[in-house]
Amino acid sequence: MKLNLKDPLYIAVIILLLIVIFRGCGDNNTIITKPKNDTITIVKYIHIHDTIKGDTRIVYEKIDTSIWIKKAENKPDSTYKGLLNQYTSLGNQYFTKKGYKTTFPIDTIGSVTITDSVSENSLFSSTLLANLKYPVVTKTIKETLPPKNQLYIGGTLTGSPGVFINGVYGGLLFKNKKDKIYGAAIGWTGTFNYAGSMYWPIKFKK
Repeated sequence: MKLNLKDPLYIAVIILLLIVIFRGCGDNNTIITKPKNDTITIVKYIHIHDTIKGDTRIVYEKIDTSIWIKKAENKPDSTYKGLLNQYTSLGNQYFTKKGYKTTFPIDTIGSVTITDSVSENSLFSSTLLANLKYPVVTKTIKETLPPKNQLYIGGTLTGSPGVFINGVYGGLLFKNKKDKIYGAAIGWTGTFNYAGSMYWPIKFKK
């Protein structure tokens, strides 16, 4: 028995199957990809370049006369001119502002520099300059999606050299969590037929 191409039911079945097939081919949402287990390590470097002012406070104070009085150049001169020169020299030393800078390396991430300013035998300011670049490690773990069952609907058109279309099939495919696929279909090739199928995944070495 040959198929009647003018049969409205036959034409409707073909149109319906064509819609299902082409819609399935053009539907990108039906493609399911499984991400692989992977751990990504992201290292970001934070650069700190900042000046911090410190709160300078006196901790102790002690007058040590045993050092400067015993020095020959500090003994009072017997003349007015000599005594004036000593007074001027000591005054200049006392009121001179001096700055001291000390750099401390911090492992491999940079350094900190301390700048001290001294005048009149007192520390009147102290600043700390931090020049650090330390890494911050962020780990991103991608987990594989859990396997799940999937159900597909579709159709098949069959033909032969003598007849362009000699049969139509519609069916369901079921894929379980182990990626095994089971199929069931019914069709018309002049008479009603039914079919069953089963597929196993083929694993390839990476």
